[in-house]
Amino acid sequence: MNLPVTCNIVFTGTVAADGSGASITGATVSGSNALCGVPVLQGLPWALNVASGGPNDFTGTVSGVKFKILSDCTATPVTIAVGWNNSTNTLSVPSAQTVGSCKITALTAVPNPAFTVTP
Repeated sequence: MNLPVTCNIVFTGTVAADGSGASITGATVSGSNALCGVPVLQGLPWALNVASGGPNDFTGTVSGVKFKILSDCTATPVTIAVGWNNSTNTLSVPSAQTVGSCKITALTAVPNPAFTVTP
């Protein structure tokens, strides 16, 4: 059965001094479902890059994504598509993203403190 499990994830990271991109340097997964303690994020930092768009909505990528859920989802890091919205301060996936044998079906990340992408 491929039933979805909803978990919370807290990312930590940094923005490049010149504003050219950002790095996800850490992550903690939690939630009320016992399965939320199973994922292990690997290969950090992951690079966050904005590709196009603006002035409010942007498309981009997160590269270096690798994690395991009981076993490695993928042998090598992958790049996933993401979207950024300045007005809601939200990073999300535009559609399900495949990471080897695993799939990210939804992601909503709200940075604190908020940041703004400028084209």
